[in-house]
Amino acid sequence: MNSFLRKSGIFAVVFLMANLFFTGATFAQTITTDQADYAPGSTATITGSGFQAGEIVTLQVLHVDANGDNLSSPTGAHAPWTVEADANGEVNSTWLVPADQDELGALLKLTADGVTSLYTLK
Repeated sequence: MNSFLRKSGIFAVVFLMANLFFTGATFAQTITTDQADYAPGSTATITGSGFQAGEIVTLQVLHVDANGDNLSSPTGAHAPWTVEADANGEVNSTWLVPADQDELGALLKLTADGVTSLYTLK
């Protein structure tokens, strides 16, 4: 019986160490918006998690197709901007959908890049 307990104890320690390693090595970054679709002139609320505490995260909204005004938006609507992750690695931001440009019916994509961690969500 003593031998069994020793073997079980070793298994438990190895299992615990493996779980700690994989938990620490597994990253579950997320970036989401509060709606699936937005009308021109509306505001998208953006939330994310899984970044490093205090990390600078670069956000950007771009047209998926080549016909969009990603580089020529007169208001700079598609320029990247940065936010700082809080102590829990969470980010919060907003993006104003241009009311008078080419967003009506457009397919847009939000990306988030952690500057320190190099985590990229697309």
